[in-house]
Amino acid sequence: ESFSGLNIDLEIIGAGSLRGELVELARLKNIELRLRDPIPNHQLPLIYNRFSIYVQPSHLEHHPKTLLEAMASHVPTVQFGIGGTVTFSRDSETSFFVQAGEKISSRVIYAIEKVGLAASIAVRAKRLVNTVYNSQNMAEKYSKLYLKGFLERGTPERVDRFYSK
Repeated sequence: ESFSGLNIDLEIIGAGSLRGELVELARLKNIELRLRDPIPNHQLPLIYNRFSIYVQPSHLEHHPKTLLEAMASHVPTVQFGIGGTVTFSRDSETSFFVQAGEKISSRVIYAIEKVGLAASIAVRAKRLVNTVYNSQNMAEKYSKLYLKGFLERGTPERVDRFYSK
């Protein structure tokens, strides 16, 4: 409903139980909506780069991979400053945050109108993802996390069984 009356293309990628409701709502609100089935990960950068803005509409996100993918693809993002997203993203530095009481469409319009700011946000966001969330850093972080778990709780029984054979 937030995008009703705006002259924008809206595309949603993925599958889910709300597909029929989204199609009907878009029809009722006269919104141009394209729904696409899930896409292989290696094709996502091509999709992200077709758009001037990526919108993460969820009110509850812990660490959305799609947001990081859009940032890595050099696309400005609009999101709610909630959950895990605030651990890696900052309003007007690496993303546009929807403010309390604000419609998401208002922040999208703002991001579209602020071309220079959006471009600098996209540059900083891409640098952040490439520096902090690259595959080598993530592998090291996961290894440390697993090692910490093993040290605190001992090895899981299934691992012990594997080595005892």
